Amino acid sequence: SLVKKLKDRDFSVELINAANILAYPNSNCYVSPLEVCWFDWKDEHNSEIVYGNNVLYKNVARCMCDTQEKGEKEYEMPSKKVRKMMGIVSGDGYHYYNDKGIEIANYREAGERFGNSQYMLLVNKEIFISKASELDLQPIWVVRVLKEMSYKARERFDCFIERDETYLVWKNNQRWQMRRIECTD
Repeated sequence: SLVKKLKDRDFSVELINAANILAYPNSNCYVSPLEVCWFDWKDEHNSEIVYGNNVLYKNVARCMCDTQEKGEKEYEMPSKKVRKMMGIVSGDGYHYYNDKGIEIANYREAGERFGNSQYMLLVNKEIFISKASELDLQPIWVVRVLKEMSYKARERFDCFIERDETYLVWKNNQRWQMRRIECTD
């Protein structure tokens, strides 16, 4: 089972930093989020983690494009598996739509700027859960709790406090379950 596999250090190392659990479009050049959505025949590499006879599909992909206005820019977007599952056919890096023009996912920043904010990729929960259920998939979240003092607080109090923990979270029979992911030697 997945919970037992978490005791395997090599496996848990792949999951410990939730921000790095990403798939990437197969491309030898810059590719925009719109092109990634339109060119759905292109594969993604590093899109799953295999353990035993099971697979963890990565739900977030990252692409990089280069524009005259912004230069090189990275975008996080729903992975190919999620785009197909949820019917996403178009996107600009911030908003992702189905073939009826309904927004299915979006990417946004929350919090203060200048290092005191976080970025989030949000998808329509009802569609995600129902489509995963239709495909007999169990949604699992890798959640990283990273709390640091703000830059302002560090200057004021001259100390540094941090909490950095990662959890595997899933819903089982209407109850939320979670297990801490630890990488011990």
